[in-house]
Amino acid sequence: FVPISEKPVPISSIRRAVIVVGSAGQPRDRIAAACFGLFDTEAGTFTSHRVPYAADITFEKIRAAGLPEWLGMRLLIGR
Repeated sequence: FVPISEKPVPISSIRRAVIVVGSAGQPRDRIAAACFGLFDTEAGTFTSHRVPYAADITFEKIRAAGLPEWLGMRLLIGR
């Protein structure tokens, strides 16, 4: 199941759930934005959020540090 950003998803109170939110640093879903999630214990919902971040600046820092360029490109293309 892949949640839609900003749309609360009900989480069953009688089952266990594992939620993998993702990260800003190594996106794999072709979305070059930071990801975080909020679990609302009262409503029993989980909501993922995407926020932009300066991947281009991070890319330049990776290049300046002499690291492989593909590490920075991964951030820009979200893969």
